[in-house]
Amino acid sequence: MTEPKFEHLFTYTVTLKMPPEVIGPVAEGIRANFYISGGVISGPRCQGKVLPVGADWIVIRKDGVANVDVRATLEMNDGALVYTVYNGVADPGPDSYEQFLAGTLSPQFPIRIAPRILRIRPING
Repeated sequence: MTEPKFEHLFTYTVTLKMPPEVIGPVAEGIRANFYISGGVISGPRCQGKVLPVGADWIVIRKDGVANVDVRATLEMNDGALVYTVYNGVADPGPDSYEQFLAGTLSPQFPIRIAPRILRIRPING
């Protein structure tokens, strides 16, 4: 079997509209929508910005695990629009459910995702 080769294309940082839209407790945990307000893309192969559309529709479970569901549009410096979707799990900590309800949840925590990235079109075509 051939070993896969991975190449770092870019990193992106997203800013979120705060406070989140809290849907409230549901059977799975607490559901909240974090809407994207912008962001920056930088890396050896891609540079650009995160457009202020899309969101992370997250469910923080009572066991401290968060289910992540993100959709966003990226705009590269050459004008290409890129649609990205990713799902995964985050580990904000065993007390994250209570911390979220108290408004003390840390803004940074480990996340594991499975991204799908689709180039939509160049700006002139």
